[in-house]
Amino acid sequence: VSGAYSGVAADKLFDICDVTLESPFVLKKGGKYYLFYTNCGHGTSYAVSDNPISGWQSLGMLLEPKVPALCPANVPSCAEVFCYKGAWYISCAERQPGCEQYLEIFELEWLDDGTVKVGKRLE
Repeated sequence: VSGAYSGVAADKLFDICDVTLESPFVLKKGGKYYLFYTNCGHGTSYAVSDNPISGWQSLGMLLEPKVPALCPANVPSCAEVFCYKGAWYISCAERQPGCEQYLEIFELEWLDDGTVKVGKRLE
């Protein structure tokens, strides 16, 4: 999602991000396209569109840092969304004290209004 599409820079499609989006992940569900991305070092956000190339509407932050930043990249990032045995999940990279990176997986719920909700973290 970095670069230019139809003459509009992809990083200018979202009013909450003033730099290029990182780690984009797109999937189609219910006739809509969902874009999950790392939002400018703040966490994982998402957007929705009827078209995979343009018209994205930001729907906000899904995964925010749990603690103050311990290192520059201490935010939930690199999200991927997947379905396993009929249930939906979102994964992300997190950091522990000392900046070691680890994987977290959360339940993900698709709501009737087209938004998504992050549930409990898998243990």
